[in-house]
Amino acid sequence: MLELGYGLTNLVARPTRAAADVSAAEYAQGRNLLLDKISLNHPQVVCCVGKGVYQVYARKKQADWGFQSSEIIPGVKDFVAPSSSGLVRMRMEQIISIYSLLNAFLKG
Repeated sequence: MLELGYGLTNLVARPTRAAADVSAAEYAQGRNLLLDKISLNHPQVVCCVGKGVYQVYARKKQADWGFQSSEIIPGVKDFVAPSSSGLVRMRMEQIISIYSLLNAFLKG
């Protein structure tokens, strides 16, 4: 997928029932590994699926949907998208409008 310009990864690469099942140490280790991957591959944009994932990655307490005002790694735009989890309580139209921003950016 990297040859096509896309990459997928996890912040913590093990299944859990809930985010609360992941320890602070696992999040810290996952964040460091992710930063290394991003620094090595230097994509145009990093899309975090879920605000909680972005908040751990960025070490921020709050985030808006879509592109973020600051970059964690210079030159790599950060984008926050809703999770596909059943816990997300958003209308499909709203989810589509958020992902459409990323699509428009990637199409240039």
